[in-house]
Amino acid sequence: MRFDSRGLVSTYISQWMPLGDEPYQFRCGYIGGGGSSPTAIYKNTFPADTATTLSATLTSGVTSLAGFVNSGVAGYFVGGTDGARVTTIDKLTFPLDTKTTLGTGLSVANFRLGAWSNNGVACYAVGGNPSAGTVGTVDKFAMPAETRTTGTSLTTARREAGSFSNNAVAGYIAAGNSGSYLNSIEKQTFPSDTATAVTATTTTALEVLSAFSNSGVAGYIIGGGDSIGTYYDTVDKLTYSTETKSTLGTGLIGVRAYLSGYADVGVAGYALGGQNQANTYQTTVDKFAFPSDTRSVGTALPATKSSLAGAFADCGVF
Repeated sequence: MRFDSRGLVSTYISQWMPLGDEPYQFRCGYIGGGGSSPTAIYKNTFPADTATTLSATLTSGVTSLAGFVNSGVAGYFVGGTDGARVTTIDKLTFPLDTKTTLGTGLSVANFRLGAWSNNGVACYAVGGNPSAGTVGTVDKFAMPAETRTTGTSLTTARREAGSFSNNAVAGYIAAGNSGSYLNSIEKQTFPSDTATAVTATTTTALEVLSAFSNSGVAGYIIGGGDSIGTYYDTVDKLTYSTETKSTLGTGLIGVRAYLSGYADVGVAGYALGGQNQANTYQTTVDKFAFPSDTRSVGTALPATKSSLAGAFADCGVF
């Protein structure tokens, strides 16, 4: 039976389920690429936030990549640059965390892109900065076949934006750069992939930001930098039911850009790593408990895994 995330509660499955003699940890966050060890993949097991580095590695050392997930099945590290832009999509199959590489990658070599998922149906690689310049292209990968088509384009081409999704409803992309800095938010409604602008905007026009989603409730747009190089600790919250924006009273623990995000749906969202105003790599993980949005500091990233990475979370089949 498949559940819509809008009805998901954090206790509807236990933390593990037997699979032979091994427990299957349904709920884990992953971050890969970026930092000073750009082939490494790092795993955070929820809710204890136990940290491990996987034996599996990315095909090449990439930065400025994206991540999307078919939760309960596999996560994907998408695009990036290893000195040149790549079309590569590396697949991490759950629960054994084995890595394979898709035979069909992106339609064009691309980095600084976004990504979102409609779980069990399709995953999307969105916008970015291929050699032709900033684009609004959307590559759609049907699940589970992983067949790629090029779908409806964004209304505004953008790179280095924050992207997130409300499962079974819509994918969102916020702020970024289109040749100028943006504060706009747009969405693509599932399953038609119809692109429309959202009335709400981010507090500041930003690029190099990130996002996470408490699917069925709200998306969170985190950090980033503006056109004069100022970095922010802002967390903007987009409530899905009304598509209205509010700003959390407690933002990130410090200003950060080039960070990553993922969420344990119904439990907590995580803002991972990035760079501070001095462009020093950060290992901090800010954890925002749902529904209160109370911030605490989670288990730190390793020093090698802190900036320009791709990230996703496995929250089981829902």
